[in-house]
Amino acid sequence: MLEPNPDQTPPTSRSPQTGLTMADVLALPDLERQLVNSMLRSQPPTGMTRAEAIAALNQNNDLEESAIYAAFDRLLQRGFLRPVDTSTEARYRVQLGSMRAQRPQSYWKRLSPDQ
Repeated sequence: MLEPNPDQTPPTSRSPQTGLTMADVLALPDLERQLVNSMLRSQPPTGMTRAEAIAALNQNNDLEESAIYAAFDRLLQRGFLRPVDTSTEARYRVQLGSMRAQRPQSYWKRLSPDQ
């Protein structure tokens, strides 16, 4: 059974608003990475409840539910999961960053041959 490591630091110093990159997902502790991958594969556009996310992960694994709930909470605290506004129960989606990094204007100016 996989044991979560609560002392492990987040994979990057990325702010929660920018979201996870796939490299960040790979750097997550095993249980958190499995949970994110499971949510990415099976989440509907409306997001998933905690129970749905945990059931999706646990359908092919024999993991302790309390460890999965703790991993879910750590991802939520780090901003890697975001709540989806619904009128019923709380639903969540994986917060992914943009696929393309934005470069500041000064970066492009330094690369310009005119300089």
